[in-house]
Amino acid sequence: MQIVDTNNCTCICMAKDTFRLLICGNSGSGKTNLLCHILQSPLVYYDQIPLYAKNLDQGKYKSLINDMSEISKDFRYYVLL
Repeated sequence: MQIVDTNNCTCICMAKDTFRLLICGNSGSGKTNLLCHILQSPLVYYDQIPLYAKNLDQGKYKSLINDMSEISKDFRYYVLL
C-alpha cells in the first residue's frame, strides 16, 4: 500500500498515472452521488473527463456539468467531454 501526500491531503492507494474507473450497481445504489463526490471533492486530479450517462437531464448531472463548465473557464479548455 502506498500513501501519497498531495496538497496536504493523504490519499491511500491512489494510482500514480492514468487510470480508468467503472462505477456500477443497482438502481438507487448511489452511483451518481459517488461520481459527483469524487469529481467535486479533491479526491482525484484530472485533466479531462468523458461522461457517459443514460440521461444527463438529472439534477445531479446538471449540477456537475455547471461546476465543470466553471472549471473549464478557469483552465481555458473543456474539462468535461
